[in-house]
Amino acid sequence: IYLYDEPALRDWGKIHEASDVITGLEPGMARLDSIQPEPRLEGYVSIWCPNVEAAYLYRDRIADRFAAGDQVWWYTCVTPKYPFPGYLLDDDAIAPRLLFWMQALYGMSGSMYINTIHWGPEGWDPWERGVISMPQQSNNHDGLLMYSGREPDGCYPVSSVRLEMIRDGIEDWELLQLLRGTAPAAARRVGAPPSLADNW
Repeated sequence: IYLYDEPALRDWGKIHEASDVITGLEPGMARLDSIQPEPRLEGYVSIWCPNVEAAYLYRDRIADRFAAGDQVWWYTCVTPKYPFPGYLLDDDAIAPRLLFWMQALYGMSGSMYINTIHWGPEGWDPWERGVISMPQQSNNHDGLLMYSGREPDGCYPVSSVRLEMIRDGIEDWELLQLLRGTAPAAARRVGAPPSLADNW
C-alpha cells in the first residue's frame, strides 16, 4: 500500500493514521512511502522509497533500516538532475541503465516511477510537447517513456530509448543479483582471500 506521496512533516500524522488502519485490517501488508527513513515513521513504513538524491544523503539511516529488515526502494521524479542519473530526455543516454547498476551497488530492492505515458491534455502531441517539459519546470519529458503512434490506423505505444535503457538496466540488476548470490562461493573455491570472497 502506498501511504502518502512525498509527505511533508505536516503529513506524518496522516501516515501514522493510514498505517494503523492498514495494520488493523491486514497486519502483514507492506506499507510504502516516498520518503527517506525517518525515526518518527519507523514501524509505520515498511518500504522506504527516497528520491535518488535523498538516498545518497541519508545512506546511514538506510543502512539502519536494512539492518532492521525493512526494504528500501528509490525513485526519480523531476529531481535529482545531473550528475545524478535519471530518466530526463536530456540526461546522458546511459543514465537510465546506470541507475539500476547503482541500485544493485547500494542494495535497493525496488524502483518506483511516476508514469510512462504522461502525454498531457487532449490534443497535445507528445512528439512535440511533453506534459511536464515546460520551461518553468525544467524536467524534460519526465513521466513520458512511451509515445503514441501517429499512424492513421490507431494509437499504439512507441518505446523511447530511455525505456529501452531501463529494460537493459533491470536485466543488468537481475544478473548482478545472481552474481551476488554465487560469486562468494565461487571465489572461495578458487582460493580468493576472504576480503574478496565475502565483499560482494
